[in-house]
Amino acid sequence: MASSTTPRAVPETRRGSNRESVVTSTSRNRSYAVRAGTNSPPLRKLSSRPSSRPSSRITVVGERRTDRTNVTSTKVTATKSPVKEHFKPLSRSSGELYETRPPAPTVSEQPWKPHATLIPSTSAPLASRISIPPILSSMPETKLPTPLEKLPLELQEASILEDLLFVFMGYEGQYIRFKEDYNPSQEIDRLSGPQYRIVTGLDPSLRDLTTTLLQMATYYGAVEAFVEVQGKEDFGAVNHALSAAIRKLLKDYLVLIAQLEHQFLNSPSFTLHILHLHTLPTAHMLFHLYSLTKEILKKNSILEEDEDEDDSMDDFDDVDNVIEALREGGTGTVPGTKMCKGGTVLRLLTQRLSSMAGDPAARSLLSLLLREASRPYMNMLNEWVHKGMIRDPHSEFLIREAKSIQRDKLQTDYTDEYWDKRYTIRLEDVPPQLDAVKDKVLLAGKYLNVVRECGGVDVSKEIADVPRTFEDVKFLDNINSAYAHANESLLELLLTTHALPARLRSLKHYFFLDRADFFAYFLELSSGELQKLAKKVNVGKLQSLLDLALRQPGSIAASDPFKEDVTVEMNEGPLN
Repeated sequence: MASSTTPRAVPETRRGSNRESVVTSTSRNRSYAVRAGTNSPPLRKLSSRPSSRPSSRITVVGERRTDRTNVTSTKVTATKSPVKEHFKPLSRSSGELYETRPPAPTVSEQPWKPHATLIPSTSAPLASRISIPPILSSMPETKLPTPLEKLPLELQEASILEDLLFVFMGYEGQYIRFKEDYNPSQEIDRLSGPQYRIVTGLDPSLRDLTTTLLQMATYYGAVEAFVEVQGKEDFGAVNHALSAAIRKLLKDYLVLIAQLEHQFLNSPSFTLHILHLHTLPTAHMLFHLYSLTKEILKKNSILEEDEDEDDSMDDFDDVDNVIEALREGGTGTVPGTKMCKGGTVLRLLTQRLSSMAGDPAARSLLSLLLREASRPYMNMLNEWVHKGMIRDPHSEFLIREAKSIQRDKLQTDYTDEYWDKRYTIRLEDVPPQLDAVKDKVLLAGKYLNVVRECGGVDVSKEIADVPRTFEDVKFLDNINSAYAHANESLLELLLTTHALPARLRSLKHYFFLDRADFFAYFLELSSGELQKLAKKVNVGKLQSLLDLALRQPGSIAASDPFKEDVTVEMNEGPLN
C-alpha cells in the first residue's frame, strides 16, 4: 500500500563544503591552469584577513521520486559545469567579492596552438636547439588575462611577481611583454638584450620597482645570447673557456630563481620589495657581465660598426696558413671583420680588472673570469716554451707560425730568412702579463725548434708542475727557466755538434785572409774570367776554379773540413 510522506527539512550546507557553489571569502586559494590563455589570478598563498561582510549561502535542493517504494527523498547535489567559471570583480560595498557569470559568446577565430620545434645544430655544441616561443602579442584576445585595473592591489602584486619569475628566465609574462621593436628571432636583438614593457593598469607604487627589476632580465638575456654566440668554433679556445665560466654563473642564477619561486608559492609574506632585496647582488653581477660582453661584441664589430672595419683585411696576417690548410684538404677561415679572441680577450679582462679595483664584487668576478679564460692560453704557452710546439688552430696565441715558409722552398741559405720569418710575435695579441717577457717567450720556443731541426735531438723539457693561470706565483719563473734551458741546449748544439770554434777559425782563413796563398792562386787562375763584365761572367766556371785552388796541395785550405761550404757569388752592384 502506497503511503505519502511529508518532505523532511533540508539541512543547511556548511561553509567550506565542496558542494558550495559561490566563493564567499577572498582568502581562499584560486587555482589556475595553463599560463597562456587563463583568466584566473596566480596561485599563491595570500594573507588571510577577517572580513566583516556577511556571507551568503545558497542551498540547492532536488527531489527524486521512485515508483517502487513511493517514498519522496531529498538530496543536495552540485553539478560541475563543463564551462570554466569566469570571474567578474564587484565593488567592495557588495556582500561578495566575486560572482559567477556565464561566458560570453565568442566569435569564431583561428586556433592558437604554439609548439616547440628542434632547430639544426651549429658549431656551438652547447647552444640551445629549441625554437623560440611565439611572442604573446600574437595571442588571441579571448586568451588574454584579466586587466590589471580590475584586480585589487594584492592580486596585482601577486600577478607581477609571477610574471617576473618568468621574465627573469627570458620568457614573456601575462602582463610583462616584449617591446614592439624587439624581435627574439634576430641575433643582434638578443645580443643587445630584450626590452620589456608593462601593460597599463598597474599601480604606480609597483610599476617603478618592477621597471628596476626588469633591468636584470635584460642583462640575463643579453649574456645568455653572448654565451651561445661566443661558443662557436671560430671564436677560439679562450672565448670558449670564458663562455664556460659565464655559463656556470648563469646556472647559479637559475638556481636563485628557483628558490625565489619556492618562496613565492609558499610564503604569504613574500612581496616585490623582498624580491628586489634578494636580487640586488645578482643584478650587480649581471650588470658587470653585460658590460664586459658588450665591449667584446663591439671589438668583434657585431653590435656597432667599428671605425677600423675597412682595415680588417689589411691586418689579417694568416693568409699563408689559410692557403696551406686548403692545400692539405682542410678548411681555411678568412674572417670579414675583426675578431676579439685569444690575447685580446685576456687584455680586455685585465684592463677591466684594473679599472674595477675599487669594487670588491666586480674584482672578484673579473678575477674568476680571467683565471678561467687564461687556462687554454697557458696550455699553449707551456707547450711552446717547454716543447717548441704550437697548437693554435684558431690563431689566438701570441706566437705566429708561418707554415708556408719551408727550407726546401727557399732559394738562398735558409738560416737567415727561415728563422727570422718562420716564428714571429703578434704584437696586438700579447696579454699585459707577457709584455715584459714576450721576447723570451719567442726565443725559448725558437731555440728548441733550432735544436730539433738542425741537431735532430728533441730536448723538450717535461715539467709536471707548471702554472696553469696568470695568477700563479711561479708564472714568471716558469718562463725564465724555460728560456735558460733553451739557451743551454742551443749553445751545447753549437759548441759540440756543429763545432762552432772550428768554423770560426775557418771563417778567419777565408774572409780575413790570414794565409792567402789559395786566394792568390785563385786570382791567377780566374784572371781571364774576372776581366769580363759581371753579367757575362760564368759563375759555374769561377766555382770550379775556386774548388781547384782550395784543393791545391800544401794550401791551408786543403785540410779545412769546411772548404765545401765556400761558394762564389757575383755582386752586380757598384763598388763605391
